[in-house]
Amino acid sequence: MEVRRNRRGPWRRGAALALALVAAACSTQNVTLKATVGENLNPNLAGGTGMLDVYAFFLKKTDAFLAKDKLRSDFLVDSVRNDKKAPAWLDPDTVAVELMQIAPAQPDAWPVVEQRVEVPVGSTHVGFVAVFQTHRDNDAEEQWRLLVPVSGGAAAFRVAGRKLELPAAPPPKPKEAPRDRSNNG
Repeated sequence: MEVRRNRRGPWRRGAALALALVAAACSTQNVTLKATVGENLNPNLAGGTGMLDVYAFFLKKTDAFLAKDKLRSDFLVDSVRNDKKAPAWLDPDTVAVELMQIAPAQPDAWPVVEQRVEVPVGSTHVGFVAVFQTHRDNDAEEQWRLLVPVSGGAAAFRVAGRKLELPAAPPPKPKEAPRDRSNNG
């Protein structure tokens, strides 16, 4: 009796493993958080500036994040600070929570701070919550919460003083003057 070895066995197992890895890789997405640092970042009462912590909530739905009755303390519960887990009221809409730390910039250079994170697929927006040093709820001069769509694998915002805001649109490119296409010459 002749014994035949099945030489396709290891190949098939390898292909199955590769397919499983591809499927697992497709369940996450890379998102780059981009913060343009403006003037007087995170001012304190003495007039200085300080490091700013910004929590990024990766959201599949935005209504709960935008609820007007929520205070900053509703977002920054112990589960967020210690375990990067959304508060219970926001958890059904959140796929991940990340911390971004932003240092004050030099007055002559406004850098862009980037942080690339891998999060589960499904996030359409990032809700940013800033931990400003001199926070007061309902302060008209402070914008501690901002919702930004994920576009092209990135979510960008600007922070200056005690405000999170959408980045300024790039200036339009100047139009070139029409060129003379005559064949004189």
